[in-house]
Amino acid sequence: PYATPRLGTPTVVGVELALNGKAYTSSGLSFTLYTALVVSGAPLGAPLSAASALVLTGLGFIDLSVSSCLFAATDGSRDVFYGTAVIVSASSASCAAPSDAVPGLYTVSLSLNGVNLVPNQFDAVSFRLYDTAEVEVLFIEPTGGPTNSASKVTLYGTGFHAFGKGLLCCVFASSGTCAATATLLDVNADGLSRA
Repeated sequence: PYATPRLGTPTVVGVELALNGKAYTSSGLSFTLYTALVVSGAPLGAPLSAASALVLTGLGFIDLSVSSCLFAATDGSRDVFYGTAVIVSASSASCAAPSDAVPGLYTVSLSLNGVNLVPNQFDAVSFRLYDTAEVEVLFIEPTGGPTNSASKVTLYGTGFHAFGKGLLCCVFASSGTCAATATLLDVNADGLSRA
């Protein structure tokens, strides 16, 4: 007796109970029907300690006050962790990194009602949680350059990952701001990453 909502347009319907099929309660309770879809997520990784680690974009997101993000480990361990989701708008939700998660690669799903997962338009969103103690710059080549020209610098270390266009960057001095974007080059046979 209700119309299926169009994508992004929720429908609120009353819910009552009849014990005999005729005499219904009059509780005034309602149920929200929605059709939602996750399209993408960014960035592709964050430190374990990140308060707002991942932003999911999509359609039809609604705030039912019980939203959550499910982080499912991809390493075969079957570990599943839940993080808080904040519905920012009908097209954006922010997922906090679960406080009990361990470093690793996860697929992330959104639940608007605390029970059902919102389907993905394409592949599941992959997300890496990492321990900042595992990221280390060991040395740099060259160790200096002229001030009047742009010098290419290669950093060598461990734990390097690229989590999205323009997010891997170098800070020079103690400015705390990205001075130059970097490119993750490769991992050498000795296990060192280059950026």
